[in-house]
Amino acid sequence: DQDEARRLEAEDRRQLTSEHAASEVEEMEARIAEKPEDHRLWVRLAELHLHQNHEKRALEAMEKAASLDPENYELRVRVGDMKLRKLQYAARDAKEAAAAAPEDASLQEALQKLTQEFLQAQRKEYARRVDAHPLDLNERFRLGRTLLALDDVDLAAAEFQQTVRDPKRKTESLLHLAQCFEKKKLIGLAIKKLEEAIADFPALSSPQSKDVYYTYATLLERSGETEKARDVFEQIFEVDITYRDVSQRLDALTPG
Repeated sequence: DQDEARRLEAEDRRQLTSEHAASEVEEMEARIAEKPEDHRLWVRLAELHLHQNHEKRALEAMEKAASLDPENYELRVRVGDMKLRKLQYAARDAKEAAAAAPEDASLQEALQKLTQEFLQAQRKEYARRVDAHPLDLNERFRLGRTLLALDDVDLAAAEFQQTVRDPKRKTESLLHLAQCFEKKKLIGLAIKKLEEAIADFPALSSPQSKDVYYTYATLLERSGETEKARDVFEQIFEVDITYRDVSQRLDALTPG
């Protein structure tokens, strides 16, 4: 009913303290006992658990909400994000442990295993979302980045060829396409994509523009076009002498 919906929305806007969240969990559980089929109550319970950093309980409650409203795409996305976050935290902890003890082979192996588990879970989740909403370019971009991290270059390139149509993702998509083509040893195509990206930045007036020019110059250098690479590094040097290692790169490419 409308009164109930308004009350739930008002609760969502509250700035909860930990004590308030704990007391509201009890209240929400009592209401769920009365209306166990109301998915909105389960969503609220999940959010309260999240506020208290009870990730496992939050996921269980959100999964229950999604099961009660199986056509609700947003709930399925939230469940997926919570599952991915759990794997992300595990991979992050493994990375910190491996960095602290680089000589420990077991920790390095654990890091590799957990990283792959996280990437494969991302691939499955983002592919599911793209199947459900093929025009969602944000999800296609996430899928493309995951595929590239997994070195599935052809499928990654196919996603970035779609997301390049999104003005907000165009530059990043072109950079990733260049990576894909370079991995396939299609250097000419990789350079072409970087030149397309540069065309949108006639002036080096932003951090992103410098990143694009730097990436372009680096690929030119790797491909043996050292004079062109030096010219591009010079353009960066002219506006920002402190950018990355551009001064050293320019010195290495300057004859005599």
